[in-house]
Amino acid sequence: MSDPLQYFQSHETDYLKKLKHLVAIPSVSFPGFEQKVVGECGNEVKKLFTEVGLENIQTFPGGHPERPYIYGEWLKAPGRPTVLMYGHYDVQPPGNLDKWQSPPFELTEKNGRLFARGSADDKGGLIANLAAIDSILKSVGSLPVNVKILAEGEEECGSGGLDNFVAKNKSLIQADVIIITDADNYDEQTAGLTVSLRGLISMSVEVQALKQPVHSGLLGGPLPDSAMALSKILATLVDDSGEISIPEIREMVVPLSADDRQELSSLPFDEHKFRDESGILPETKLRCSAGEILEHLWFKPSFSINCFQASSQAQAGNVVVASAWARIGLRTVPNIDNEKAKQLLQEHIERQTAFGLKAKVSNVSVGTWWKTKTDHPAFKQMEAALAKGWGRASVKIGCGGSIPFVQTFTDALGGAPALLIGVCDPKTFAHSENESMSIEVWRKSVRSLIHFLSSF
Repeated sequence: MSDPLQYFQSHETDYLKKLKHLVAIPSVSFPGFEQKVVGECGNEVKKLFTEVGLENIQTFPGGHPERPYIYGEWLKAPGRPTVLMYGHYDVQPPGNLDKWQSPPFELTEKNGRLFARGSADDKGGLIANLAAIDSILKSVGSLPVNVKILAEGEEECGSGGLDNFVAKNKSLIQADVIIITDADNYDEQTAGLTVSLRGLISMSVEVQALKQPVHSGLLGGPLPDSAMALSKILATLVDDSGEISIPEIREMVVPLSADDRQELSSLPFDEHKFRDESGILPETKLRCSAGEILEHLWFKPSFSINCFQASSQAQAGNVVVASAWARIGLRTVPNIDNEKAKQLLQEHIERQTAFGLKAKVSNVSVGTWWKTKTDHPAFKQMEAALAKGWGRASVKIGCGGSIPFVQTFTDALGGAPALLIGVCDPKTFAHSENESMSIEVWRKSVRSLIHFLSSF
């Protein structure tokens, strides 16, 4: 073990230079962004696979020809287990450039953190996988287990080609365990092993009353206001406390067991730290008590208006707007039937009326929740590896976010355990401006991966 760990320590700067190179490629997979750049990033990932010493490196088409899946393997440990490792190289849009304290696609170090879009989510995770493999191969000459690695180029925009890729390549990706390095840690000092994820039902909702905006003084009054109508319709989705108001969805939620509550209560939690890390304003009250925060984050559904558009702040005028549009999301939890919840949510919206106007629903997408048992030996081995890499015991955690493809992989692998770890922490602010990664968290994660691959 000392040789791979020492090799990593002496070559850490080289790996971070590779991360800097990847981050500089603005591989935003969202529609409206240059997809050719995503493909260019995929080519660079392919080169990294070669440099590490992976073999049978292949490129597979994604949902878009410029968002490929990159596959590589090292299978020279006959009779030993096989580990499938996953990461993605596409990123979210940079958001509001004025809010970035440094260029979003230039890796910038400040106070032990590396700032850039994709620094943590998930180019940092992908480089962590490669650094662990490389450190063992370059120091020892061989891996103690067989390794397959997959890098995706369209995770942030919904993994449109993943189902097709998995269906066509089940035999290629078969493994005894999958490590998905795309999750959070509990904090900067404590590694997290994620064992549950919320799902996500998203849809666009629009109300249109007029052909074009009109003067609010000359015509305002008799004309219905589309923005006001949409606001009233969306407001029916939650009660006064912010809980989802559709009773059939609320009834699907199973209360936490006594064991679950005991496990939650055993986790160290600081409300003041949570408020600071979440960015909530000092005068803003939380929707629940401090003791209920983790339950609300991981095991209760939540409804969000992700975007609301009636005009623009820059073009705001004294008008009655012609239409209003919103993108909304419902985070679902274990035991909720996602397809049924989608139907209930859509029907509820379409039943509502305000000023005689109805809303139209479109672009509906569903990502399922996920929860796993932890009795497979791989979980114990990962916990042991994390303890060695971090210098203290890890904790099992839930995640309020969604990674729909986890279930896709576990189904394809015949129920093989999925181990969700990552290089993110509560200060990462993935998907937001000033995304960052703690160098120390990344360092601990790589060491943990080295320990796991050496012991599995």
